[in-house]
Amino acid sequence: DNTVTNRCAEAARRALRAGTNNIPRRVSCLRLLTDNHVPQWMPGVPRGCRLQRAVLTIRASGANNTPRIIFGRWAYPRTLCSVAEALRDPQGTNARVVLYLHGGAFALMRPHSLTDLLVRYALAADAHVLCVDYRRPPTHKHPVAVDDCLASYTWLLEQGVPATRLALVGESAGGALIALMLARMIPLGVPVPAGAALLSPWVDLRDTSSPSFAANAAFDYLPLDMIRMFASVQ
Repeated sequence: DNTVTNRCAEAARRALRAGTNNIPRRVSCLRLLTDNHVPQWMPGVPRGCRLQRAVLTIRASGANNTPRIIFGRWAYPRTLCSVAEALRDPQGTNARVVLYLHGGAFALMRPHSLTDLLVRYALAADAHVLCVDYRRPPTHKHPVAVDDCLASYTWLLEQGVPATRLALVGESAGGALIALMLARMIPLGVPVPAGAALLSPWVDLRDTSSPSFAANAAFDYLPLDMIRMFASVQ
């Protein structure tokens, strides 16, 4: 219920804030806090969804003749058909797909860390939700993450899912990735999705002095010095 969910969310925020205030300023250390697997049976995670691993084979392009693999995670209500059936006959099953791009300052979080969000999006949209494990800095610099997200969207189109039944959802860094994807789609002639929801997108990495940083210091789990660090590793 909402009371349990709110308590879990508040506990997670407090734990993250305590961790980020006391952990070394290195991405590898922060990932020890953010990249953990969250099982479906955790308190507060709604029931009624199936979760499964996603494996996307991306066609070779340009001089590279080797297909790429992008991993991710599917979530969908138990009342819907399987992912395999939805992709085998998207028109016949009237499949609706949400491509969800996770946040995490571009460098943190993984699909398996976001079980609660994936389940809630799937239930609310009554759709198959795909969260992809895009490559992250500092190992992979911009625009590699945008490349992976656009390739994942194109992969869905190639499976036969029409753009009119596709939506994009992303928060924070994920919202910024959607904005960058959409800016690419039009000149490339890629069909745009039926809708896109950018939730508090982090679109201006140069801005680390707005009054909101001070006003929300008690609520943001990332301290300002850490935000500046993430802005510099892209």
